[in-house]
Amino acid sequence: MTTALPYTNELEAVFVREVVRTCQFVSTIVTLYDHLITFDQEVQLVWNKPWSVGKVIFLWIRYFGSFFLLVGSLLISVKPPSSQFCRVWFIAQSWGAGVIVWSMQSVMLFRIMAMYRHCQKILILCSLCFAAEVISVSVIFIVSFLQFDAIDEPVPGIFVCGLQDIQHSVYAFWRVPVVVFDCLLLGLTLWTCIQRVQSLRGLCHCRNQIWRVLLTDSLLYFSMTVLTYILSGVLWLILPARWRKLPQAFPVAATCVVGARLILNLRKAYYLPITMDLSTIAN
Repeated sequence: MTTALPYTNELEAVFVREVVRTCQFVSTIVTLYDHLITFDQEVQLVWNKPWSVGKVIFLWIRYFGSFFLLVGSLLISVKPPSSQFCRVWFIAQSWGAGVIVWSMQSVMLFRIMAMYRHCQKILILCSLCFAAEVISVSVIFIVSFLQFDAIDEPVPGIFVCGLQDIQHSVYAFWRVPVVVFDCLLLGLTLWTCIQRVQSLRGLCHCRNQIWRVLLTDSLLYFSMTVLTYILSGVLWLILPARWRKLPQAFPVAATCVVGARLILNLRKAYYLPITMDLSTIAN
């Protein structure tokens, strides 16, 4: 069995461990900082509003995502108890990232259904594609995890979780179904947003503003999350085996931050007209 972490000496092992830890810490700090600076908006636009599916999904993405990254930062800072622990934690990280992505995509699905006035054809298309994506990612995870070992001491005296003999080339492609489905969502959003913004030109500013928020946020979501998933997949394929855990946290952090802001921006565009006595339009 070949070792997946071919360190040449203790110094290299320590260097890789600290760089991976730093990337995990940076991702966690950025997510928590964004949570902190937008908490006042969260209270105003989420906690003080009636319960809804969108509210539940927002709280799930924001708090589960932050908890997920925080736990990862804590665990990567301590000595792993065993190689079996490292194996279980890597699998949990993978499925956790998948759950966060699917949660964010469900928000996009709700937005698109509202924009297309719950058109049955669009609903069927998106539902089938979303199911295909979930199944594809799940199959890739299962195939990748069928037979692999983890290691907790790649160099004597240096404790860090690493992987042995995982199907890394297969595992890297779990991002492909995610990117393909996000491209579909982006296309549907752009199509209806451009049409609506043009048709609302010269009409009430608040309605036009909501559609502009939908358009700009969709572009932001695509550019931030999709590109980070593509980059993490490429890095997984081209980097040496000892660096495989380097890009794990960045896509999750991007999804949490952009996803939370996407919902906050839309709620701000929807609820602010109400404070200006334009509730009849928002309704």
